[in-house]
Amino acid sequence: MAENLSQSSSEDAYNLKRHNTFAGKLTYALRTKTINVKEILCTNIQGKAIVKSYQKHKSLSRQSRMLIVDIILTELLNQTIHLKNDDFLYIAEEIVKLFPTEDTSTYYIPPISKKNIANWKISNFT
Repeated sequence: MAENLSQSSSEDAYNLKRHNTFAGKLTYALRTKTINVKEILCTNIQGKAIVKSYQKHKSLSRQSRMLIVDIILTELLNQTIHLKNDDFLYIAEEIVKLFPTEDTSTYYIPPISKKNIANWKISNFT
């Protein structure tokens, strides 16, 4: 009887974890589906000018890069979309699709875990 209870609890935990993982991926998919970088930029006067300039010159200035980020984040914050790390990576990848000479690392730097920060601090003092 105790063995069946333990097995049932393990299965429930597994199914809950599986459900949460699926729900998380589904939520992410729904969030990213609503983030259309090209549409955001092309419905903004400055964004549209940046896209046209890029099509002509095939490069972006530092100011244009900063403006792209500002336009996109302002729009998403106005839509009250709660962004997560995966969303920022997705947005960076979408920017690079629109501006192929750009690099994802210009727009997205992965977070540093507390563990890595602690290791870095320790190694700097030894």
